[in-house]
Amino acid sequence: MGQQAVLLIRSTECGWNNLLAVLASMPDACIVGQATNGPQAVTLATAHHPAVIIAPAKLNDVATLPLVSHLRERIVPAETHG
Repeated sequence: MGQQAVLLIRSTECGWNNLLAVLASMPDACIVGQATNGPQAVTLATAHHPAVIIAPAKLNDVATLPLVSHLRERIVPAETHG
């Protein structure tokens, strides 16, 4: 199995640097981008089609779930959603 592309939507939450260290140590994970806001996340997701998106529950005090749903729609064709 090849590397899985991972997109991070950065957070200031406690433990974030530990998460980065764990991902960097995993040979199957390749961090393809670290977004700090929604538009940057969309740009990176469109360019890299990540298999995994890791995001905080809130980004700049706004719920992140709608952003992740939007990213999923942009990188996975609708007919393949389960």
